[in-house]
Amino acid sequence: MLTFDLICYWVRNPEPQTWIRNVYRADFSGMRVLLDQFKLGPASVEDLYGTIVQKVHEADAIFSLKKPARSQMSRMLPKIIRCLLEKRSQLFFKKLTTEDTEDELAFRKMRSRCKSEIRQLNIQKQATILELARRNRKVLFNYMRHRRRDKSPAFSLKYRNEEPTSDPIMVSEFYTEHYAVLYPVTGSSSHLILSGLNCDRPLTDLVFTVQDSRQRLHKINPFCALGPEDTHPRNLNETSFTLATHFYLVFCQSPPVLRSEGSDCIANLQNC
Repeated sequence: MLTFDLICYWVRNPEPQTWIRNVYRADFSGMRVLLDQFKLGPASVEDLYGTIVQKVHEADAIFSLKKPARSQMSRMLPKIIRCLLEKRSQLFFKKLTTEDTEDELAFRKMRSRCKSEIRQLNIQKQATILELARRNRKVLFNYMRHRRRDKSPAFSLKYRNEEPTSDPIMVSEFYTEHYAVLYPVTGSSSHLILSGLNCDRPLTDLVFTVQDSRQRLHKINPFCALGPEDTHPRNLNETSFTLATHFYLVFCQSPPVLRSEGSDCIANLQNC
């Protein structure tokens, strides 16, 4: 029906030459072929309306319902938001038809409400993921892999009060346990791979440089779509902060003489 209303709007407001293309998520393939080839010229409104009604009925005769994929069904919006979006579409076409100021205000108000509801839903979903990830880090792993397909440049979560967070302790432990298997690093005499859970090794037994930190960060970069050598600045900054948190715990357990040297190493690591 929205596609039909869109066509009727173009009929009532004919242009010298207008193409209608790229109609996604059509319920029947006949309408998609029609809209890809149909051209509205400078003919009379009555002739265009009669032609379109005939074509719509012909396309409706070959209607074939497509069953949505399981992944699409799981990501379906709640019923209240879907109803608001449908009402927003109705107000939009009413605004285009009448061009009334009250209809314009009603549409803008409904659009703002839809954005607010969707924003609150995303905040609740991200907060739920954080709570589940505290008990099962595999949930966070699956969420990050899903975000890589949708928005690959960066990864971030938000609490219920809309404050962004990466939960340094949890994310750093997550890196250590999961991505150490995906991107293994061979141990050498130049540096030692620290465990995220056992931070009781004294500084006198460690040999660690900033260059080793950068190499380690490049190896645990699961978000970049360009390649393993290209690291997004935001990911590099967040990851270096999470790794520096555990290094700070190690420095707190070391002698006071070495803490000043360790704080300089942390500052260089965060500025990478």
